[in-house]
Amino acid sequence: MDIGSEWISVAMAVAGAMAGVLILLIKVVGDYFVKRIDRKLELKGLTDEVNRLTGFASQARSFDIMDFDSKVDAVVESVLDYSMRKGLTVNKTEIQLMVEASFISLKSLENTGLKLYQLKMENKNGKTIKE
Repeated sequence: MDIGSEWISVAMAVAGAMAGVLILLIKVVGDYFVKRIDRKLELKGLTDEVNRLTGFASQARSFDIMDFDSKVDAVVESVLDYSMRKGLTVNKTEIQLMVEASFISLKSLENTGLKLYQLKMENKNGKTIKE
């Protein structure tokens, strides 16, 4: 064998090793981003479940007689069951904060709707129309 063919074989071996390392690096980076996207989708699903349950709870008659903390506790337990069924690992405190925020934003939306209705019921002179 001459020196030129030895260099070619060495260069091909180095290129093969570098290709293997490059493929492994791409796989590791890809796995990292897939895990991040999966976690975000799981949290999005959990947030959707929290919003769905707080919407149901605010409309249910049985929840009308409950105080705020009891409503939050009931929804938190339901969301914890949902997260266990889905295999999600979330903190109970985190879920409780999500539920409280959802109830508060729902109440804020309700108050805004009532204010808009009141403005609609006022005539040009600023007097409330009697029904």
